[in-house]
Amino acid sequence: MGLLDTISKKDKKTAKPVKKAKKSASKKATSKSSKKVKKVRVHSSANRVLNKPLVSEKAACMETEGKYVFSVAKDASKSDVKRAVSALYNVTPVKVNVVNVLGNKSRSGHKMRKSSTYKKAIVTLAQGEKIQLYEGV
Repeated sequence: MGLLDTISKKDKKTAKPVKKAKKSASKKATSKSSKKVKKVRVHSSANRVLNKPLVSEKAACMETEGKYVFSVAKDASKSDVKRAVSALYNVTPVKVNVVNVLGNKSRSGHKMRKSSTYKKAIVTLAQGEKIQLYEGV
């Protein structure tokens, strides 16, 4: 081993250092193109944000407190929901809570099935304001 070490040391001393080419211009060009572009959510109308009102016992009980439950688009934010509710129903939402609801798995024989996931929003209105959702029910 000692013999091989001395030979490799001599080779390192005699070898000339190789100059690296400047790549700063190409690095700057690639860094600009590799930046992530921020997605902008564009909803042309409130109907794209609010899918449907959710009708359940719990939602009916929450209605007495001034809270209404809606199924909303998966990419909708709280501010999108707030704007859509105020545009469609002419009310002023005070608070919006958003929940991602996972689909339930069920089995039928040997086949597995899963209901679809969705996003729901719980909208709290100012006192004294109401939305007429269940007119014919």
